[in-house]
Amino acid sequence: MSISHRFKKIFLINVIVILTLCISTCVFAGKKIDYKLAGEKDFSYAGCVRKEFKVVVQEGITKEEIKKVAEIVYMQKKEVIPKLEKVQITFYYPDLNVNKDMPNAVANWNWVGSGQWETYYHSLRIKQPEIVDKTDKSVLRRDEFRKGIFITYDLIVPSDTSNKEAKKILKNKLNNLKEEWGNKVEWLGVDLFLEKSYLPFMKGEWVSIRSSRPKKGINIEVDKDGKCQTKKQTKILSSEQMRRKIFYESVQAEDKSVKKAEQKYPNDFSTQIDYQRKLQAKYEKELTKKYELTKKHLFGISVEGVSKGWPMP
Repeated sequence: MSISHRFKKIFLINVIVILTLCISTCVFAGKKIDYKLAGEKDFSYAGCVRKEFKVVVQEGITKEEIKKVAEIVYMQKKEVIPKLEKVQITFYYPDLNVNKDMPNAVANWNWVGSGQWETYYHSLRIKQPEIVDKTDKSVLRRDEFRKGIFITYDLIVPSDTSNKEAKKILKNKLNNLKEEWGNKVEWLGVDLFLEKSYLPFMKGEWVSIRSSRPKKGINIEVDKDGKCQTKKQTKILSSEQMRRKIFYESVQAEDKSVKKAEQKYPNDFSTQIDYQRKLQAKYEKELTKKYELTKKHLFGISVEGVSKGWPMP
């Protein structure tokens, strides 16, 4: 075989390998699922090999299908990087920018040292919020979930709005949305926020009679945490720089709890995990006390940080 012929053969093999890696297919429950690896980030620290892999999937993919793809991607990467200890896999629909937009789903392997898939987030978001209404002194922003089936909105009202006024506005919005979407969806949801608030203080939903959800019709629920947000909390949470700082410290605390647990119980995995969770709860409490936030605030910041790929220690 000539050198040029051998070179062409090697080149063709490499092209086939690259194409296979770019667009892959897995079969789950008899259904073919196409996915594409679209990026990679390194979050390794102190000798721990920790990486994020960005994957593009088709619209409408289910939670179980996402998990199956995550497991396949993890196994493929583990073969290439044997020392890979922790993996975060973020999923995007084709119309999203993998470097700027929030992902549709996040699957974590061993991220907090549990040795399993311990964190799983799945929103099926396909569009960023957009302003679609400015009536009744409120702003309505729309997100679509699994296009044509679920729709969710954020509703913002003035900070001095009373519970009675808020319920009336929320009910009117749900009725209007029902008229607009009723024949196309099974469920509508609205989270009502006070201006500059980070947590909704009231939630409403309309459930179609076609839905599998138990409560049909319009349901409204008040969340006291959103209503009682302090001025200091509002100041902190309205600053992305502060939220990034808190996220960074939160991950630091998580890493610290894992390291201490591994050092104290190196040969007892079960006790190690229990101790690590105990330490993590302690550090979480210290963090919420330091910034005078609630656990819900901290959880929201964590989801935002992971989804947007904020820097980690």
